[in-house]
Amino acid sequence: MEDLAAYDGIFVVLALIILASGFIMLFGNLIGVNKNWK
Repeated sequence: MEDLAAYDGIFVVLALIILASGFIMLFGNLIGVNKNWK
């Protein structure tokens, strides 16, 4: 049980990092497009 909980925590952290990096990339692209259009 302890091992499963540890693995779940690691996967949750990895998932959050992937989602955060994805949102940062999307927002960065949107800001870049806005700056280019202006």
